[in-house]
Amino acid sequence: MRKALFLLILIALPFMAFAELQIGPTALYNVIFAPDEARSVGMYARDEGISLADLTFGLDTRLKIGIFQGSAIALFSPPAGELPTEAEIYLDAGIALDILFLRLGIGVGPNLIIAFDENIDKPVFLGGNVKISADIMLGGIAVSVNYLMYLPEFSKEALDYLTNNLEGNIGVSILFKL
Repeated sequence: MRKALFLLILIALPFMAFAELQIGPTALYNVIFAPDEARSVGMYARDEGISLADLTFGLDTRLKIGIFQGSAIALFSPPAGELPTEAEIYLDAGIALDILFLRLGIGVGPNLIIAFDENIDKPVFLGGNVKISADIMLGGIAVSVNYLMYLPEFSKEALDYLTNNLEGNIGVSILFKL
């Protein structure tokens, strides 16, 4: 038992010395940029403008070790139009480069979406995501602009679709360093 505890401490020390953990709230706007559709500024864009139903809220958590960064985003999407209420979890791993007071990152990973509607045949969706972020580092606080692209699957067809129809969430996170 002592050997296992000692080994666990030895493994955890480098993480504690060199890792940076950030956590904070996030708000994202649901968008589609489709060149084939002239009025496609937002997925749910209406003539009266942006409403609360167009936004997704949640918690953004990031762990950075060197240039490598992993993140987890838990989101809640209120019902919008014909779309149901959803709980979403996006995980990704990638790189994040610090340049002066900026941090630029890109990551890829899986996601899980649970739709709360009894009329849906398949309420649980598994897929992938690509996340691009640009952070302004202000001491222990980071203001981050994110673009989170949803991939229904990791395939050439899904990537080809996204090159013509960039759909996902764009938004802001306020992250606090722990």
